[in-house]
Amino acid sequence: MKFALILYFVIKTFTALNSYRSYQISMEELEAICAAAAKWTGTKGATRKLVVSEYVDRDPYDPTYEERTVHYAIYEVALSGKRVIYRHFLLLPTGAIVEIFEKLPVELTNINK
Repeated sequence: MKFALILYFVIKTFTALNSYRSYQISMEELEAICAAAAKWTGTKGATRKLVVSEYVDRDPYDPTYEERTVHYAIYEVALSGKRVIYRHFLLLPTGAIVEIFEKLPVELTNINK
């Protein structure tokens, strides 16, 4: 039973790590996605809007420490003004760009209204 539990966690961790990497894209792909979104118009007049937010992590005890994460969010905006997230990506401090498939917390979705 203990072996099965350990095996479960190893498989779960391996799957999570590998699926995370599989969502990586290049900067060229991100630029193409953003350019296509800017040109897009829906059948009922909806458009897509790109919102870029930068988050900086600093250490109060080490003034030289700074990590930046950039969030690229593409919203579908209806004529009524209602926004729905279409796609979003993170540019991580490591330089990797990953697409996020989970929903954002409400606090983050309301930042740039």
